[in-house]
Amino acid sequence: DQVGYVFYIDAASLDLAYRKTTDGGKNWSNASVVIDTVVAGWTTVSVWYDQWTPGDTTGTKIHIVASDDGTDDIYYTFLDTAADTLKGSVVAAILGATVSESIDGSPSITKGAGGALFIYGNFTTTAGGGVAKSTDGAGAVWTTITPGSWSSVALDQMQLVPLLTDNDVMLIWVDTAGNTIYSRVYDEVTDTWDVGWTNIGTLVENTTYDQWFSASTKKSTGNVYLTFANNIN
Repeated sequence: DQVGYVFYIDAASLDLAYRKTTDGGKNWSNASVVIDTVVAGWTTVSVWYDQWTPGDTTGTKIHIVASDDGTDDIYYTFLDTAADTLKGSVVAAILGATVSESIDGSPSITKGAGGALFIYGNFTTTAGGGVAKSTDGAGAVWTTITPGSWSSVALDQMQLVPLLTDNDVMLIWVDTAGNTIYSRVYDEVTDTWDVGWTNIGTLVENTTYDQWFSASTKKSTGNVYLTFANNIN
């Protein structure tokens, strides 16, 4: 399959947009497709494709999460690649206080093996932000499931990844106050988080460079692979 998509914030208009390639990236469509024209302060965007989730071999949606510093919320929408059809509207998934593009990292989105969607978003004046879950199949309704013992620093970076077992989802968190990187699992069967955080290792952050780690799940085994930069120069 030679089809690919890139999602971005247009530097001039600040529109949330995408472009498409049909030849493996040799050429890209010249015109941007604007995803939303109502929200006017887009800052960051992240995506999740259905078939990145363990067990999903037929899904066609690219799930989109983006932050906005006008309304200071985290929004959700999707692109159905079967016919390049957009959801048609964005839904406020996490309501915050202040989103600052110069401080807060990109939000994170994933789809669990059971089909539920999960979003994490951070805020400048609501330290740590929050996690939300949607189970309606279209991301129309979101429920806050932020775990306890939460972040206290808006600079903290987090990422959600799906697991193979029991449709669970893992949250990875850099605690910049304690210079430690942790993980915690959300159990889809009981709809609860693990009792506490698992210590992965030491990570000393840099207040200039926002992104310090990235993780991915191997679909066939459920193994999670994590790389991170410590003591960034």
